[in-house]
Amino acid sequence: MVWAQLPDLLIEFINEEAVMKIASYIGKLIRVDMATEFGERGKYARVCVEVDFTKPLLSQFKIEGEEYLIQYEGLENLCTDCGRYGKPTQQCGCKDMNNDETHATPDMVPETQPELRTKGRVYGDWMIVQRRECRVHKPNTPLNNHQFPVK
Repeated sequence: MVWAQLPDLLIEFINEEAVMKIASYIGKLIRVDMATEFGERGKYARVCVEVDFTKPLLSQFKIEGEEYLIQYEGLENLCTDCGRYGKPTQQCGCKDMNNDETHATPDMVPETQPELRTKGRVYGDWMIVQRRECRVHKPNTPLNNHQFPVK
């Protein structure tokens, strides 16, 4: 199981039906993040899906002509060259293999389904959600001492 983020999704697609349909292309839907479900999260929709880690992960999808990326949380061992989970890009060795199966995704899907992109660079570092660094407040600052400078 993995949490996937759907960044920059248009607001009209952040509804239960659309998010569930998109998630079904990534893998088996386990749950939708409550903030997504109630439309509280504005930057991205978030879903938990069960995926087959022996196959390349879906990296993007297309709805009504617009491309949207998929980002995965906590997958440090994801090769961003072939989309497979297990070894980081530097250790994967997929570039050494001359195997077209590495980028095997359908060229076309029915019009009612998101179109999968297969040309160009399908995978990349953007697939892995980068953790934000925690801010550490310095001691003896007005914020920590609840003191404010007087003018």
